[in-house]
Amino acid sequence: MWYSLRVPRSARSFVEVIDAYFVHGAIALMSLSVVLGSFVIYMLSGLDEVPRWWHERDAMNTADAAVIERAERIENAITTQLTAVRDPENPRWNAKVSDEQANAWIGVRLRETIITHMGEDAWDSRVERMLMRFEEDGITIGARVRHASGTSIVSARARLSLDEQGDLYANIGSIRVGSTPIPSWVVGVLGGGNIQPGRMRLGPGALELGDGRTARLIAIRTRDQWVDVAVETVSDSR
Repeated sequence: MWYSLRVPRSARSFVEVIDAYFVHGAIALMSLSVVLGSFVIYMLSGLDEVPRWWHERDAMNTADAAVIERAERIENAITTQLTAVRDPENPRWNAKVSDEQANAWIGVRLRETIITHMGEDAWDSRVERMLMRFEEDGITIGARVRHASGTSIVSARARLSLDEQGDLYANIGSIRVGSTPIPSWVVGVLGGGNIQPGRMRLGPGALELGDGRTARLIAIRTRDQWVDVAVETVSDSR
């Protein structure tokens, strides 16, 4: 059964348990946004158009107490689910997260988490906001990037997948600035060959919990406004 992650706020800190699991993926996606937003802005038309999906989610006020509580709750929920005692004979468990919960965490906690693990310089001040949308065929992740003539929304559509080792990847299919599609060769040139449409590793599929157990990502599925995951928590000696 899929279920939503909702647990008391007294659970351990997300940063303490998750370590840098999602940070490197966030840095990669933020870098993609900055590269495109900084160098392509003046070249194309349609750059000021704001996608409808962004409008729908941009209304969330990250300074609102309810949004802050939602972000803290999802942190604690993930931590609690990861560290929960599991039946060795039935180590698999399932969970789901909405894009509303994910965007609350991104807006309230992403910058602090990146700086905690990577230092002050890791967060590019040109990125004013990041948002995502879960869809049937993957995710859309975007950033509002500040540039000389204002700001533009840079977004990428991607499918999530696991490789043979269980590592998590984003298979990037399309990139836009505003409503304008960006050709892959432009992204390759601007990214110096390091940032381009294709397969981007977001993080390992296994997380050592520090108590002799490891949580392994078994499956991940996106659907309208939700992402479902299946995880297996096993002893390291197994």
